[in-house]
Amino acid sequence: MNRKLLIMLLAVCVSGSAQSQFTDSVWIVGGNGEEGELVSVEVWLQFNGAGPPDSIALFDIPLTYDATVCTVETITLGPDFSAWLDKSRIDNTGAQGPPAISKIGVSTFTFGPPIGPAPVERGTHLAATVDFRILDTAAPGDSSCIDTLMQAFSVPIYLGFVEKSGWVTYAPAFSTGCVRLGAFACGDCSGDGFVNFGDALYVKNYYYQTPPGSPPPIGQADVNLDGHVNFADALYIKNYYYQTPPGSPAPCEPPKAAPFGERRMEK
Repeated sequence: MNRKLLIMLLAVCVSGSAQSQFTDSVWIVGGNGEEGELVSVEVWLQFNGAGPPDSIALFDIPLTYDATVCTVETITLGPDFSAWLDKSRIDNTGAQGPPAISKIGVSTFTFGPPIGPAPVERGTHLAATVDFRILDTAAPGDSSCIDTLMQAFSVPIYLGFVEKSGWVTYAPAFSTGCVRLGAFACGDCSGDGFVNFGDALYVKNYYYQTPPGSPPPIGQADVNLDGHVNFADALYIKNYYYQTPPGSPAPCEPPKAAPFGERRMEK
């Protein structure tokens, strides 16, 4: 079946069905580097489809980025999809059809047995690793956050997953990630360039896996320097951001010694 027709059926097949209770999603795990360096960015997907025992047979993930900061060199499909037909595309100049912007298409499918590899079971999977090259002209602090497109290229690809029968298309939720020049600040767990309550939530979600498949922190998350990443780190960031109590230390700030008069006297 034509992919465009599959997408046009989305409203009928998903929003009007009990299958819409399941949430499918795509998220980006960004990275950082210096001028001229390669930065590997991970594209993750969670496919639930109609629930057990559904499986995925196709996905199209069109993405865009800032070509004044970085360009894409390679797209490598994740291990669960490496045997599928790879239809991924790279367009750093915006010349391969609308929109006329830098973009890539992470795209692959299988016909299933006996023609091709079997569809992949529902769950969380690494869709692809994308290698970005930070330009020599990028300045300290520059970043390129990666966004999605509903459709891109000629012939177009459309954001979505297709289940094993090839009849039902699922449009995923999307969470961005960024390529940045320079190191992440301690506590910038989401990699957005700031340390705030969102980072506390990021650590909490990762630690408790709510929702399942919540990605690992990008910047340093062991903010209390105890050698572990857990809910105590989320609480540490929250306390620092809201200053509850006043004077709560910054992430990765060494513990301060108590004033001499407050120290416990040893016998």
